[in-house]
Formats: sequence, structure tokens, C-alpha cells
Amino acid sequence: MVIVALDDTDSRERGMCTTYVGARLAERLAAAGGRVEQRLLVRLNPAVKHKTRGNAAVALHVDEIDADEAFEVAAVTVREFAVPVDPRTSPGLVVADVDPASIPSEVAAFSRRALRHRIALEEALSLADSRGYRHAAFGTGGAGDTDDVAGRGRIGALAAVGARAAFDDWTVEHISYRELDRCGTPREVDAESVFAAADAAYPTVWDTVDRGTGEVVCVPNAPGPILYGIRGDDAAACREVATSIESEPVARAETFLTNQGTDAHLAPGTIGDLRDGAGYRVDGVVATDPETKRGGHVHVDVADGGGDGPGDEGGGPGDAGGGPGDEDDGSGA
Repeated sequence: MVIVALDDTDSRERGMCTTYVGARLAERLAAAGGRVEQRLLVRLNPAVKHKTRGNAAVALHVDEIDADEAFEVAAVTVREFAVPVDPRTSPGLVVADVDPASIPSEVAAFSRRALRHRIALEEALSLADSRGYRHAAFGTGGAGDTDDVAGRGRIGALAAVGARAAFDDWTVEHISYRELDRCGTPREVDAESVFAAADAAYPTVWDTVDRGTGEVVCVPNAPGPILYGIRGDDAAACREVATSIESEPVARAETFLTNQGTDAHLAPGTIGDLRDGAGYRVDGVVATDPETKRGGHVHVDVADGGGDGPGDEGGGPGDAGGGPGDEDDGSGA
């Protein structure tokens, strides 16, 4: 078995996403004789500086193909579809010749740390090299900031390699992709059909619509190739909702096992003792009315309950799920 993982191939402005690159890669690995056993969409630390949107990577578990051939197919695919000219993008690839059931403990531990911490690229490369995993960087690594390096996505890719051994709580996201030449144009999705399908499948399928605002939240706003992403606890139910939606033509679709929507990235914390660059679960008193901002992020001020007044440490994490296909990175951890 080979695990092929990639991260940070996307662009917020130029219309690409890492799940799409993963979907095209899965097709090509299958065409080369491989059998894709599982597709993972692995949410990492959403509070890191270099993320593009939601900070997640993709891993493909592939049988009946050797690691060298898988690496070559993956490298060609990343070069074709990734957007390294975007200054926020630093694509990376890791290929591990390892059975997902036999992930080394230190790789699984790395994956868990990547969910809540910022990790240096050097640490990721040292670990990958020590296990004999092949890896590659693409592009120049950013806009020239002092901490911009080529192939930062290898952090997230390595974390995706170890994810199946690192995490126990998984959900599903079924993503339908539009034709590439439609990217940047308004998506044609019938909202009434989305609400009807969402109502029929709830609560097994969730995060599809916002019944409070009347908005369809499974359809992204960014100019990428995702048409809509259906999240839930059962793959068949997610696919059934997708087939019930009336829309422009669907070019391809993939179903990912994912840790999105599990809140696994939230560490226990105490107001007044929180560090930047992480997400927390805290006990406190909501001190202001909630404000929903672009992307569905809910911001509130939270007080520690001692009467000292609000602080903004609690603002932000109502966004455990992010938008559909919220798979993109910028640092990997």
C-alpha cells in the first residue's frame, strides 16, 4: 500500500483547490493501474498564518502501484493543476510506502500536533527522511517574506499521511466539481432543491443550508472548481443529497473521509491564558451579541465569568467546519 498526500496546491483568487487536485490525481493513479482504497480530507490547525482558507490536506491510500510510480504520477499532476504563482501557495507532496494500518507512532503523533500547533518545515522533512518517504516541493514558496519557503505544503502532506492512525472521529464530505472552464463564473445551483434535499436528510447530513438566514452554505463563493460540498455522517446519504440537487453539469465527484466537523482542532483552554495561532474550547460568559461575518464565521466577546469584562480570546471559533471543500492550507500546520 502507498499513501500519496498533497497540500497547499490551491488558490483563493485564482480558482483552484487541493481536493480537486486530489480528485484528478486519484483518477490518474487508477489509470496507471492503482486501486484507490480511501480518500482522506484532513483538517489541520485552522489558525496558522499561512493557510489559504481552512487548512486541510488530502491523502490517497492506493494499492497495486509502487511508490516510485505513484510519486511520478503525483508530481506531474501537482505541476499541472497547482497554483504556485499565488503568493500564498507553497505546494508540497509526500509519498509513503507504508500500510495505513502500520503508520509509525511518531508520524501519527506529528499528525496530532499539526491539528493544534504550528510546525516548522524542517521538522516535517527530517521526519519524512527518517522514514524514507519521498517528498517534493513546487513553486518558489511565496511573495518573499522571511518565512516563505518552497514546499511548505509538505508539512500538511506528512500530517495527512499519518491521519488515519492519529484520529478516531471521522465524518464524510461528498464534493461535486464543476467544469474547469466555468471557474470564476456564478454557480448555477437551484436553492429550492438544495433545501428540499437537506431537509430530507437532516440530521445525518448537515451543514448544507442555514435555515436561519435562508442561505445555501454548501455552495462556496471562491472562484474554484467546487460546485458544492455535502457533509454528513454517512457517505451514501451525502451522495443521495448531491444527486437530488439541480444544478449546472457536474464534471466529477469524490467522497472523502474527513475529520472536519469534529472540533478535534480545539484544545481545552482558559481565558487569559491562550496563545495566538491555535483554537480553543473555553468556559466563559458570552458578553456581546454574536456577529456572523463573511464565510459564516461567528464572532463574540467572551468574559471569564469573574466580572472583569469581555476579552476577544473567544471570538472566532464558530467555524469548526468552514466552507465546502475547506481543504486548503498555506502551511500545513
